[in-house]
Amino acid sequence: MKRETRGNWISSFLAILYYEFLWNLRKKKIVGLFIIIFAVVTLQLALPPILSWASGLPFQPDSDFVFRNVKP
Repeated sequence: MKRETRGNWISSFLAILYYEFLWNLRKKKIVGLFIIIFAVVTLQLALPPILSWASGLPFQPDSDFVFRNVKP
């Protein structure tokens, strides 16, 4: 009697997640969602310096921008 060896459940679960991710990339909705997320993040980072330049006011750098919403 031959015994089949199986991987642990984590590797099987990750393989399913990888397959689903690749399947969803083929759909246009997911690609559009990635583009929208990229655009929003880019605007969030680029808009304050652009607006301060356009208004003529000096740009006030925010040194706590990255850590502001991180809670221990």
